[in-house]
Amino acid sequence: MIKAIIFDCYGVLVGTGFWNIYNRAGGDADKDKVFINDWLHRNSLGEVTGEELTEAMAKELGITVAEWRRYIEEDEVPSPQLLDLIRTRLLGKYKLAVISNAGRGALDRKLSKEQQALFDAVIVSAEVGLVKPDPAIFAYACEKLGVDPKQTVFIDDHEEYLAGAQSLGIKTILYKNFEDCHNQLVQLLAKES
Repeated sequence: MIKAIIFDCYGVLVGTGFWNIYNRAGGDADKDKVFINDWLHRNSLGEVTGEELTEAMAKELGITVAEWRRYIEEDEVPSPQLLDLIRTRLLGKYKLAVISNAGRGALDRKLSKEQQALFDAVIVSAEVGLVKPDPAIFAYACEKLGVDPKQTVFIDDHEEYLAGAQSLGIKTILYKNFEDCHNQLVQLLAKES
């Protein structure tokens, strides 16, 4: 029986994800994968600040910091459909959490206090020193929620992050879009009820 649902933030709850923003800003995320992964990983561990990450991306793309910020702000908007689903169908029935590979305070800038209050736990990698796909971050989330990993669903837009959760027995959904995620979640919850 499913007792908890954990959501990724960027690319699921908020916006379309860093890689899509990078491409829209004129970059080639496939070609620059190593560069992007390095900076995102260091930011996710709190080794570089959000400002340093912003400056590095703008420089690599050959655009101004203000232009890069505009791309970020235009994209990184909370999903009204997903938040509505959480409020109307999941809240009070399941333990809910967010796990995000992000720098300190990043989620505070993207999700309001009211939106964050929908979740029993909000876990930011730089604040806990663990980064997806490390199974330890999923174990930490389950412990905070007081649930067994086998009673948990994790939703993320990066397939490689799902593996860490799956290694603990957590059921996973690869997020492609809201409708697909909604359908998969409804089926999974019905099957596991």
